[in-house]
Amino acid sequence: MDKVDRARPTILFVTPATPFTPRSGAEQRSALMYEALSLIGEVDLLILGEGQPTPPRTTPLLNGRVMIEVQKKGSRGFKRFHPDLHFSQRLEALLPRSIQSYDLVVGRYLWPISQLHIPAHVRSIVDLDDFKYRYSREAGRSAAVFAARVKKRFAHWLACRALPRFSAAFVVNALDQREITQLPTCLLPNIAYGALDDLPVAASCGPNLLFVGSLWYHPNAEGVDWFLAHVWPAVRRVIPQTQLTLVGAASPEVRARWEQHAGVTAPGFVDNLGAAYRAAALAIVPIHIGGGSNIKVLEALGYGCPCIVTRLTADAFTGQLVHRQHFLVADNAHQFIQLVMDVLQHPHAYQGMTKAGYQAVRGAFSSPKFKAEVTRFAQEVLN
Repeated sequence: MDKVDRARPTILFVTPATPFTPRSGAEQRSALMYEALSLIGEVDLLILGEGQPTPPRTTPLLNGRVMIEVQKKGSRGFKRFHPDLHFSQRLEALLPRSIQSYDLVVGRYLWPISQLHIPAHVRSIVDLDDFKYRYSREAGRSAAVFAARVKKRFAHWLACRALPRFSAAFVVNALDQREITQLPTCLLPNIAYGALDDLPVAASCGPNLLFVGSLWYHPNAEGVDWFLAHVWPAVRRVIPQTQLTLVGAASPEVRARWEQHAGVTAPGFVDNLGAAYRAAALAIVPIHIGGGSNIKVLEALGYGCPCIVTRLTADAFTGQLVHRQHFLVADNAHQFIQLVMDVLQHPHAYQGMTKAGYQAVRGAFSSPKFKAEVTRFAQEVLN
């Protein structure tokens, strides 16, 4: 029999990324969302990953809540986002209540929540992180890239067909919000995790550039390759002492290949990310493929480090961050080169922009702001 407690709404939070060890961007967003939902309701947690099926593992949480961890094989093609009634019934045997008796179901990403059979009367919110991949004009034009774009377009079409099953959605950028008309949306950008209010302003000690990101992730690796091929040689010719540090996980082979370029180091993870930012005169975000809002931009600004981004990245912050007011935007390799050299040669000219970017992150992209938006929208959907 379902346990009924009407003092606070009951919420089922479905995510592929644990909120309890927030290291990656996916885990950090899950952690922030879980913390916010726990402020307004009693939250059961379903950690649902896609892969080789595993038996469900149940862990008790505080106040009688539970966490279930399980992996499920994903369907391909037209059935990818179809609900699995049998799988839902198996989970209900482990949950404190049936899915139909939850007040709200919230899903990180579309695939995990779409696997559940959620009755029409149950309110649901899907978090459309990385919803639509977009490509800049600087993205590669090989046969492999073309095939990947076709595959991503088909996946996006399937995702759009699945949206009407849910009550509402979180989106991470203004581009997705304008496109999604099937259901109500709340703009909830990805943010840098932690207390940005306490972060020190960067204090560079030389012409050092910095890139921070998961370097095993194709859009990040592709962006680094593009920068090293089209921007780095020109910068080094004019300012030979310039150094580039690539921080983030990647295979030793890939990191060794990047370090063959003069002035480039790729240490992988670093113990003190703040020290890496304080040593940098400039953070670069040369991303030409992607589907979200880059946390690395907000992290750099939050550390008080000036930042150059591509137009594709800047468009994700339309209406929130402005070229030359908060960061610098390059439409192509030539502009990227000019902006990098200008910042390195005239760093004091950009101190006002750096301060404005820092303040923007503290105000509009803080953890309290994120949690307030989650709770406001969730209560709006509940009501």
